[in-house]
Amino acid sequence: MGQFEKALLGITGFVVVVCLISLATVLLTLQAQRSAEIAILRATGASAGLIASLYLLESLAIALLACVLALALGAAGIAAVSPWLQANYGVLLTLRPLNQVEWVLLAAVPVAALVIGLVPALSAWRPGWQVLDDV
Repeated sequence: MGQFEKALLGITGFVVVVCLISLATVLLTLQAQRSAEIAILRATGASAGLIASLYLLESLAIALLACVLALALGAAGIAAVSPWLQANYGVLLTLRPLNQVEWVLLAAVPVAALVIGLVPALSAWRPGWQVLDDV
């Protein structure tokens, strides 16, 4: 891997970290806004574990959708820009299959989203523990 590719990989890593922080912020904000809905779920018999798993499922779905969209939009962008770059600058961009390292990095994004999703999931689970302590 060349130095330019390493720099791009570092920038990509930074973007992923910023996106994961944003995901945690969004999930915590949604948790605060959904307090009435969570209370209704709890009143109808939903366990704290079910509510926590809903937060985890939501963060996983967002991450998987982001990965699929990133692959699709990246491929479409390269396919759209490649003829123009070749005609005007003589630079040929071609699509290639992802290598093993890139697949591992791509798979790490949903795993990291699950870890980030634990923050609101555990905070949603904690009130369930307090209810059990009161009984």
